Amino acid sequence: MKIKKLTMQAFGSYADRTVIDFTKPDQNLFLITGDTGSGKTTIFDAIIFALYGEVASASNKKDGNLLQSQFASYNVEPFVELEFTETNGIDELTYTVKRIPRHERLKQRGAKSANDTRQINGSVSLIMPEGNEYPSKETDKKLQEIVGLTKEQFMQVAMIAQGEFMELLRANSNDKKEIFRKLFGTEIYKRIVDELDTRVKDKGRTLAMISTECHTLIGGMHLIEDYERCEELKSLYGEIKEGRLSALDDFIEELAGFCNYIKSRREESEKHSRELQKERDLKRDELSKGENIVKVFESIETAKIRLSELNSRKDEIKAKAELKEKIEKSYTLKDAFDKVIDSENEVGKLEEALNKEKEKLPAMEAEYKTASEAEVILDAENKKASGEYEQIHERAKRIAADAADIDRVKKNIDKFEAEIETRQKSYTLIKSKYEQASAEYDQNFKFFMDEQAGVLAASLKEGEPCPICGSKVHPSPYKAKNDEQIVSEAVLKASEEKRNELQNKVQECSEAVKEVITKKEAANEEFERAIVKLSESVGDLVEKNVSGADYNSVIRAVEEYRSKALQKKNDTALEYEKAKDISGKLKTSIERSKTLIASYTSELPIRKKKLDDAKMAYDAKKNELSIDETVWKEICRDHEREEAKQIQREISAYDNQIAEVSGALKASEKLIEGKELPDMEKLKITYQESEERLNVVAARLKQLESDESANKSVYDKLTEKLSDRKREVTEYSRLKALFDLAAGKVSGSRMDLETYVQRYYLEHILRAANRRFEDMTMGQYELRMVDIDRAGDGKNRGLDLMVYSCITMKEREIKTLSGGESFMAALALALGMADEISAGSAAINLDMMFIDEGFGSLDDHSREQAIKVLKDMATGDKLIGIISHVTELKQEIDDQLIVSKDENGSRVKWQIS
Repeated sequence: MKIKKLTMQAFGSYADRTVIDFTKPDQNLFLITGDTGSGKTTIFDAIIFALYGEVASASNKKDGNLLQSQFASYNVEPFVELEFTETNGIDELTYTVKRIPRHERLKQRGAKSANDTRQINGSVSLIMPEGNEYPSKETDKKLQEIVGLTKEQFMQVAMIAQGEFMELLRANSNDKKEIFRKLFGTEIYKRIVDELDTRVKDKGRTLAMISTECHTLIGGMHLIEDYERCEELKSLYGEIKEGRLSALDDFIEELAGFCNYIKSRREESEKHSRELQKERDLKRDELSKGENIVKVFESIETAKIRLSELNSRKDEIKAKAELKEKIEKSYTLKDAFDKVIDSENEVGKLEEALNKEKEKLPAMEAEYKTASEAEVILDAENKKASGEYEQIHERAKRIAADAADIDRVKKNIDKFEAEIETRQKSYTLIKSKYEQASAEYDQNFKFFMDEQAGVLAASLKEGEPCPICGSKVHPSPYKAKNDEQIVSEAVLKASEEKRNELQNKVQECSEAVKEVITKKEAANEEFERAIVKLSESVGDLVEKNVSGADYNSVIRAVEEYRSKALQKKNDTALEYEKAKDISGKLKTSIERSKTLIASYTSELPIRKKKLDDAKMAYDAKKNELSIDETVWKEICRDHEREEAKQIQREISAYDNQIAEVSGALKASEKLIEGKELPDMEKLKITYQESEERLNVVAARLKQLESDESANKSVYDKLTEKLSDRKREVTEYSRLKALFDLAAGKVSGSRMDLETYVQRYYLEHILRAANRRFEDMTMGQYELRMVDIDRAGDGKNRGLDLMVYSCITMKEREIKTLSGGESFMAALALALGMADEISAGSAAINLDMMFIDEGFGSLDDHSREQAIKVLKDMATGDKLIGIISHVTELKQEIDDQLIVSKDENGSRVKWQIS
């Protein structure tokens, strides 16, 4: 199988119709490259989807709506079309498969909104090499038959997915067993183990049934009343029926004697029957011989009549032979005459085609000149429009950046205004609390001082100095009022501390408001500067003034101006491409016309010579056969060519019938030479009498045989049942031991049968893998299976891999390989797997392989060795594609499929060396 062309539309990241022609690369090893996420792996997925109806690995299946492109409109139908070839002997057969995934489409009727969609089921079609379409329901099965691989095998052989070919390297034995079961069909060995398990359980149930069967068997015995020990048998039979199995041995012994008695009676009847059978056979042979002789006499008479009828047709057959000869000669001349007519027509058509091409060539050349001039003009206009657009686009980007700065500053101003409002509210609230606390303190201070005055006044005495003023006279000392509040020094101090704390908070809130106001003023100044900068950037690009209130309208005007420039650029590019296409097509048509003129001119003399030769050949044949033209035409008109063959078949059939009847007549006459007709009635009577005597004896023998068989069967089965227990136990033990061994349940031998068989496949895979792995590592490493002596120790390790170092001459775990070494080992293993799967089927002919990523983990030398191995594989017709974004690969692989992605989806283009 080799892929020729892949077409995708509205699939994954590919919105537009994208065609990848894999016949373009000059080399068989090519690179699919592009940035991460550009759509490289989608090419891989599209090929898998076309062949198998799903993509990626079993852990990440995608189908249906997941495959519909998000870059394309719902009106665009998603599909993948794959054209590939298969070699059938020496012929290369081309197949085309087109698969449409399940997808959404806009509703045409009954839509509640413009974006209302409906579900469309997927479909598949396969165009066969003959051009006919294969039945859709059978297409998936037919594709697998053509490719010769299941999807899992194809992913291991031809489409090695990103990271998946590392799975086999890292998997333990049980996981590898699951993979190999699918790839190499080893499930039969698992079924063998399951069957052994079933048989072990069946044996256990068999042992439980033996006792019941003994009772049932005795009921099938047939007794003969004239047997002399019949009563003894009946007595023992009754004991056993009552459940006394101890009598079974005596019963079997009596039954043996009874069986011998019946046997002797049966042998006597057989002897008598054989004697009567010989007599009957002799009479039957005499009757059969008589019947044969009668039939021979009858066939002789029939043959004579038939031979007479055939001889009467001799003149008719002779006339038909003459007509056959005339028809053959006439059609020989007709063939020669038809060649003359065909040659005349060829010459006429060739002259007509030559004149037609000569007539239309001047007009095409004039039209091409006009188109070429238009192409030059439109090319200049296209370049001019592109340049203008680039300038406008760059200015629009700067203007957009300035507008973004204005938006940012404006958001800061709005934030500062909201913060000022919040902080002013906090200031008002704190100030109110402060004024209330201050008034409370003043009142408490007054009450406290009044209390102190009262205490002092109470201690004053006439003639003694006042401690405050020193006066010895106290005409009007302070007297406390009864309703005055008493305030202690502690209360006054607490009131003072509360007032002072609130005073500090009022000061803090006032400072915070001033700070935010300052920031807002700075932001306003920055806003004005940004407006000025935007105005300078806009300049005279649009006829609008930039203001702080409506700068967005200017941005919209600039974007509109840029869109118009882009539209103009696209329009001129489209016109240029159209003109270029027209010019190219006209040039091709002119070259084709000139080629045809030259071809027709050189061909015409050859065709005229062919016409002359045909005329000469016709005249020569007419003279040779001596038939006038009018005569042969009349014969051809009245008789078909096939009529001559039909006449020849009739003549041959007639000759064969004459020979057959004559030969049969002679043979029959020889058979009855010297014989007479027998007396058939007498022969029949003697045969019937012997048959009746034999039937009487045979009926008696049949009854004896039935009795012997029934009793012998009871005897044999009872005898067998007595020893069944021992035998069944022995068989059960043997099966249980075999099951434990095959299932890997024996201590020290945990490798099961299926794993043991799969080691055979893994051995062949490693043989093929090591040829590549040794080349990649310069002979440093070799992959090996765990030694069979250790494969079942503790747990099943039969398919575990080890790496052997040719330098240290030691084995170590595969997990100890570095990332790059692991990649090379996994790649070699995948290539070995591909060899083994392909070798397992002569019908598989894969001339292609894709490898998705992994080369980034390799150093320069390892990467060169890996590429060298792949280049060696890519010989002859084998095509190998590497999907990677590693920069160094671009320098080592000349032919590249470059994948890019923008806001409209993914694009591809070939870069050929």
